[in-house]
Amino acid sequence: MQIKWRYGLILMAVVPGLLTLPACSKNQVQTEASVVQEQEQDMKAEKTPEELEQERLEREAAERKLRAEKIKFMYEDIYFNKDRYSLNPEARQILQRKARWLMKNPDLNVLVEGYTDERGSKEYNFALGDLRWEICGPEP
Repeated sequence: MQIKWRYGLILMAVVPGLLTLPACSKNQVQTEASVVQEQEQDMKAEKTPEELEQERLEREAAERKLRAEKIKFMYEDIYFNKDRYSLNPEARQILQRKARWLMKNPDLNVLVEGYTDERGSKEYNFALGDLRWEICGPEP
C-alpha cells in the first residue's frame, strides 16, 4: 500500500511539471544575417513565371542527367580476365571513373558484388574470389 502511495505522490509531482514545460517559449533574436536571408527569400518569391519555369526545366534536366548517370553506373560491369585476380588497364579505368563519380555523389550508396563463373571447383572459385577482394576491395 505504501508503494502505491509513493508512486501516486511522484506522479502528482512530475505530471504538472511536464504539462507546463511545453508552455515555456524562448525569445529568438534575429541576427542581421538572418534578416538578409529572409529578404533574399522574399525576393526569390517574387520571380516571374518565366524564371520559375526556367528553374523547373533546369531541375528536371539535372534529375534526368543524374538518372542516366546512375543507370550507366549500375550496368557498366568490370570484368577480370579468366583465372586472374588483377584488373586489366581497361577495367582499372572503368573502376577509377566509377570511384570519381561516387566521390562527386557522396549521398549515394552502392552494393559491390563479385562473382566467378561455373568453371573450376568450388574451392578454387572461393580462393580466386578472395584474392580478387584482397586486391580490389576496401582497405582495412
